[in-house]
Amino acid sequence: MVIPKEAKIEINQILFTDGRIDSDQVTDILIRHGVTGDSPSNGRARLKRLAQTYLRSIRDPAGKREIQSRLREDGTREYLAVDICTDTDALKSANDGLQKQIAGLTDSTVKVKGR
Repeated sequence: MVIPKEAKIEINQILFTDGRIDSDQVTDILIRHGVTGDSPSNGRARLKRLAQTYLRSIRDPAGKREIQSRLREDGTREYLAVDICTDTDALKSANDGLQKQIAGLTDSTVKVKGR
């Protein structure tokens, strides 16, 4: 599946204006632009993975990821434009998620080195 240019423009417009966009918004945009999943039962899940891949690909001029994500209390994923988002609680939540991932990777590294 490929994300149409018009859908990317709409996603970026919301993201870089509001500083954030959630996974349901992105999925709705993709559907509006004719992107569909394999079947109705797994369609939204596939679209969310496609959106996640696209949002992870957005880089700043230095090649660093410009978008971070966090899991909100309602269980939806929210994507934050780090340089634009002014919600310090959301940014802290995204940072906390990254720190947990780092800790998990560190634990895995220790296990591998111990073998």
